[in-house]
Amino acid sequence: MITDAWLRAYGFHFATPADCAGPIGWAKEFATGAHRLEAPDEAARRAVATRPALAIWGMEDRTLHPEHFLPLFSEIFSDARVHCLPGASHYTFEDAPQAIAASITAFLKYI
Repeated sequence: MITDAWLRAYGFHFATPADCAGPIGWAKEFATGAHRLEAPDEAARRAVATRPALAIWGMEDRTLHPEHFLPLFSEIFSDARVHCLPGASHYTFEDAPQAIAASITAFLKYI
């Protein structure tokens, strides 16, 4: 799954190999099933539970699959707004800039 071409593409925008060690390490862990999300402790959950939060998610995101990550977000931020963007991928700002701007504007008026 992870080839030399994949590594070159993933690290392309970084100035040096050391600059992209973290992102490539995360991507490798995620691709191989080794990545584990840290669960917040109860004090952290209480601290953020009532804070305003917004998730804007591309429903075609093949990196951070919405079916896995949106439930985690909603569990932590139970009163948060979730805006799903059909047809948008991981790079939602490129895929749906107007929808994102509208969601953020509405969210800021709400808080």
